[in-house]
Amino acid sequence: MDLSFSYYGEGRKVLDDINLHIRKGEFFSIIGVNGSGKSTLAKHFNAILLPSEGRVVVDGIDTNDRSRLWDIRKKVGMVFQNPENQIVSSVVEEEVAFGLENLGYPSCEIKKRVKESLKVVGLGGMEKRPTYALSGGEKQRLAIASVLAMEPECIVFDEPTTMLDPAGRKDIASVIRRLREDLGITIVYITHIMEEIVFSDRVAVMNEGRVVMDGSPYEVFSMVDEIEQVGLELPAVPRLAQMLGKMGYSFKRMPLTIEDLMVELCP
Repeated sequence: MDLSFSYYGEGRKVLDDINLHIRKGEFFSIIGVNGSGKSTLAKHFNAILLPSEGRVVVDGIDTNDRSRLWDIRKKVGMVFQNPENQIVSSVVEEEVAFGLENLGYPSCEIKKRVKESLKVVGLGGMEKRPTYALSGGEKQRLAIASVLAMEPECIVFDEPTTMLDPAGRKDIASVIRRLREDLGITIVYITHIMEEIVFSDRVAVMNEGRVVMDGSPYEVFSMVDEIEQVGLELPAVPRLAQMLGKMGYSFKRMPLTIEDLMVELCP
């Protein structure tokens, strides 16, 4: 609420008067060009950073209350763009168990959560594999499994596919959607890759530390001029729909996927 943030020693506000409410079970995406403040905002959701002004409240807990830090981080997990920065163990199962062991969970519960988490992300049966032998996409799945084992209510993904090839990006995006659809986990998804957010419930667009748009993907991608003004490009299907619109085709609402486009063109 009224969140502003400046890094120590800098007068410029990296985040400026941000007001967002993310609902439980929502798939909420935040997009913007590099330097728009997305990653800085992400680090406020589980108290890695604290507001310079205003407040961040997680399920009723103010992140400025340092006595509740671990309560917040149990509720909100973080997955970053480079899984190498999160992996601390040399074996897959040890990596997933690491956080649970530090919190003193019994070994039977740890084994259960490790097995279930790896299965959810598609790494079942790879418990004994060395982490260095994993591909980039598999390492990102492992990072997700490690967070998932903590059973958070919300997971914040800070550009998790940036370092992957197109096939890897598609696989990780599919895993993340299943976390919301199958497990009901609240997803906060931060990216500058527009195609990745078409399945979101809601999208916020950031520019120079401010939220300049907030709505469904259909609403946001209908604001073509505003999208271009903040340096973003429409995904392929909305861009094609825009071109068809200039040729005389009309759409009841902006199509986001090939299926949407076919329904509009061939009712």
